[in-house]
Amino acid sequence: MRPLRSAACTLIFVLGAACAPLAAAQVVTSSLMLPVDGLVFAPGQGYENVVLTGRVHVVTQVASGQTCIPTDPCRTFIDLADVKGVGLSSAGTYIAIGAANASCAAGVPCAAAFTIMPVAIPPSPVIPPSPIMPITFAVNLGFDQTGHLSASGTSVHLPPATCSPTIDC
Repeated sequence: MRPLRSAACTLIFVLGAACAPLAAAQVVTSSLMLPVDGLVFAPGQGYENVVLTGRVHVVTQVASGQTCIPTDPCRTFIDLADVKGVGLSSAGTYIAIGAANASCAAGVPCAAAFTIMPVAIPPSPVIPPSPIMPITFAVNLGFDQTGHLSASGTSVHLPPATCSPTIDC
């Protein structure tokens, strides 16, 4: 019985010593709602440019003392909030949906892919568009001295629209 107690005590000591640095590190969690608006190309079945507007919710988790550089990225969660738009050619309504988890660094654009699709009365039977093509938003992170997201340094950029004789701009 004594060797078992000794082994248990040793195991508890080793686990406690290994977890102490993790417990000591403070994690700073911050979030921002950023406006997004602009002209994008909807690569799905409509093949038209869409004027999008809405908000992007960005949440970061940074360990205290972490610098969020490319070799030491931050945990980043990005999701869309009420992003919708209107097709320039069809005047149809579009929505953009999705969420992304990424490891991003300050000063380096973080790419997050979302789905943009037309909203219409579905045919019977309902067949999703094939393929469902994503659009990629670029999120630039900016932090203050405490590790919180900075509203002045964080921004969202939409991919450029495609213009041609057959696609309105």
